Amino acid sequence: MPSITLRNFDPAYYLVDDETCAHYLAAALLEDDPDGFLQALDDVERARGNPLRKGLRRLHPPHSGS
Repeated sequence: MPSITLRNFDPAYYLVDDETCAHYLAAALLEDDPDGFLQALDDVERARGNPLRKGLRRLHPPHSGS
């Protein structure tokens, strides 16, 4: 049986325009999870290549919990 290699999902890859980013952030807000929204904001900033991303990551480091 051939092995299957799974890759980590990166939402930033799919955030290709302002409208998609806005919908993504709006959906994150609906979840009522501040950590989740900060993660979504980080995803959008990564997608846009924002140099301030490192500063935000330092203030709100992502947690490795599930």
